[in-house]
Amino acid sequence: MRTVVCQEPGRLPASAMITHRAPLDEMPERLPVWCEPGSGMIKAMIELDSPEHAVAEDDHAPDHRQ
Repeated sequence: MRTVVCQEPGRLPASAMITHRAPLDEMPERLPVWCEPGSGMIKAMIELDSPEHAVAEDDHAPDHRQ
């Protein structure tokens, strides 16, 4: 419940929780690596659009491509 409260408008941007991201076509290679205990993955985002169409708000999220 605490996480839900923190996601109320203005309290915690959803992008702050994203630790990993990758395009859909790279998921077969990335997902097994991200599921390893030492990967540090908390929340992963799968990009369905090309990078040039990405939402600017997510630009500051780290890119943990491995």
